[in-house]
Amino acid sequence: MSPGPCRSALVRLALAGLASAGLASACGSVAEPEPAADRAPHAAPNEATAPGASAAGRAARASVSAEAWRPERTWVDTLDVEDLALGPDALWVASRGGIERFDAPDFASRRHYTTADGLDTVSAVAVRLRAGQVEALTETGHCTLEPSDRFRCTPRRPGPSTRPARSAEELAGHRVTARAADGAHAFAATAGAGVWDVSPGTGGAEAPRRLTASDLPCGAHVSAVAEHAGALWVGTFHGGVCRSDDGGPFVRVADGPLLVNDLASTPDGLYAATSDGLLVWRAAAPHFERVRELPAEPVNRLAYTDGTLYATSIDFLHRLRLRAGATPRHTSWQWPAGSHSLQAVAARGSEVWLASEDRGAIRFDGRGFRAFDATTALPTSWAVDVALGANGTAYVATLRHGVWRIAPDGSAAELPGTPDAWTLRLAAGPAGLWIGTQGGAVLHDGVGHGEPLLELPDGRVHAFFATDTRVLVGTEGGLAAYPLAGARHGR
Repeated sequence: MSPGPCRSALVRLALAGLASAGLASACGSVAEPEPAADRAPHAAPNEATAPGASAAGRAARASVSAEAWRPERTWVDTLDVEDLALGPDALWVASRGGIERFDAPDFASRRHYTTADGLDTVSAVAVRLRAGQVEALTETGHCTLEPSDRFRCTPRRPGPSTRPARSAEELAGHRVTARAADGAHAFAATAGAGVWDVSPGTGGAEAPRRLTASDLPCGAHVSAVAEHAGALWVGTFHGGVCRSDDGGPFVRVADGPLLVNDLASTPDGLYAATSDGLLVWRAAAPHFERVRELPAEPVNRLAYTDGTLYATSIDFLHRLRLRAGATPRHTSWQWPAGSHSLQAVAARGSEVWLASEDRGAIRFDGRGFRAFDATTALPTSWAVDVALGANGTAYVATLRHGVWRIAPDGSAAELPGTPDAWTLRLAAGPAGLWIGTQGGAVLHDGVGHGEPLLELPDGRVHAFFATDTRVLVGTEGGLAAYPLAGARHGR
């Protein structure tokens, strides 16, 4: 399968019987799928009857704790606009990053509605005004703006597309997706460049004024988050890298990598696993450059511990002993434990674990590799991520069999309390085990209790980054920050 965030997109295409040569090419090599007997249609998010789940696991996922977390802030990309509605007092915008309102008369004042304001997802496909009532359609719901200035959504069945026919017209180099006008004002929406005021009085088509100021201008699909050199860095799937200095707005990094699978901060620099190989950014030369010790092939995940950086590609585990001002010492292992489809790596001190799509979880003791797969401890050989717990415990995220805990003696047990059997990302920290799935995320105690993270920009969760005070969660719809006050500690 493909590296990093390509994984879920290609999995969904493959299970739907579709092909995407362009996506596969951008992501690198693609492993052969599981045998037909072990494949099933994608379950709906949070469905208790997820294929391959045990009865105990289904019951646990259906009873995830009612305790919950809500974000203190959300960042999303509002540059991909689907629809416009112009009223007497405001322009309403439906985008892949939620609903926006720009207030008349100058349309400079902006109000941004996300899942924190009641939307069931930030991916909005239409907005309309009916008798003074604001209504929005998202990919999954019909939402109405209430007097409390919050949306109330009800589920809707997907029907015929509400999007207008594609237009060949362009503005600022991007396709025009919608227009709205009255006698005095005219606006144009684009796919990728936001909303523009093209009113005759502002210069019209000759000098349009952009209204959109996106919170996260490098893309909605967040695949990696890190802190480095006093800045917050966000890597995205096909949208490049953004950074925020001192809590300021995000700015896209010029000439940075386009498809980012992972980020790792080290004393030597900020390393990026990308579709173009392993790159590094250093303050002395503030730009991304290729790490020449590794071949120029896609790198999917990174793990840093005690002066050593581990990186995985489809066929190799790479180890770089980092040395200040010197070329790192590089060692590689091809096809660890016979795997031809490595997906992730986790390391702490001498503990190193790998996730693979054909040999499950793989433990590396510095001398050799041992696989935990469908022939030994796990119900499947398709693992997508791995994290290290306390006392030698490893946690393994599988494609569609939930999360499994492997004890130091090699015994394995399914971890109850996860929101969805289709898992994507794990991260372990002092607050607990962060679990990201196709249907939401939880902070887990590593034993049997998970606390849901509510109001995510999107239910498909690909990245976690925890500090002492908050955790940042990257989804396919944007980034959300949750305060850590009150988090349970230990596992």
